[in-house]
Amino acid sequence: MLSRRLLLTVNSGLSFAPPVVVQTATNADTITDPQAGDVVVYMHGYLTNSSTHLVPSFTSIRRLVSNVQWASSSTTYYTQGHLQYKILTGAETTFTGGTGTGTWVQYRMIRPITSVTLSGTTSANANMSVGYSAVTQTDSTLGCIRVIGTGGYSASGTSQTLSTGDVQTVASSSYAKFLATHSFDAGSAFSTRASFQSPTFHSTLILNG
Repeated sequence: MLSRRLLLTVNSGLSFAPPVVVQTATNADTITDPQAGDVVVYMHGYLTNSSTHLVPSFTSIRRLVSNVQWASSSTTYYTQGHLQYKILTGAETTFTGGTGTGTWVQYRMIRPITSVTLSGTTSANANMSVGYSAVTQTDSTLGCIRVIGTGGYSASGTSQTLSTGDVQTVASSSYAKFLATHSFDAGSAFSTRASFQSPTFHSTLILNG
């Protein structure tokens, strides 16, 4: 019986098929095809810092709150973003990060992902311009996802660039936006910040399996 997992031929050496983007969506959207060993990259943002907005069962990559208070009427009036990921079990139905909105991308590799190694993770209360290093591919390295984006108010109006990766995927909602691609090569990434001085984020997710 054929598996729903990608039926792709792996050549000799270290030439693996790139990941497939299964779905791009926002929080509370139905997951149309969850499969164990897929990975979801998720950015959540909001207008205040009243909670962390870590989605249940997700792993935090980086959370940052703006250093600029946008109204003096409340000490919680600082925008925030939270970048996170999850290796799917296959039983998921939706992802909800609470107040605010999140956006996510689901990736599927030729084999199930068993762990994620983070590299070059950084965040800033400013527009972000950062370089990322090449990643050495090994027998157990299935993929390398580069992520750049922002979480906060009016995030959908921001812009992001990545200098490598043939297929680049935009994930966007009112309070979160990021650009992601698959690339083992060194390169550079850039993101503007949103209104009320929202924070920016970058990370490399090395997918192992």
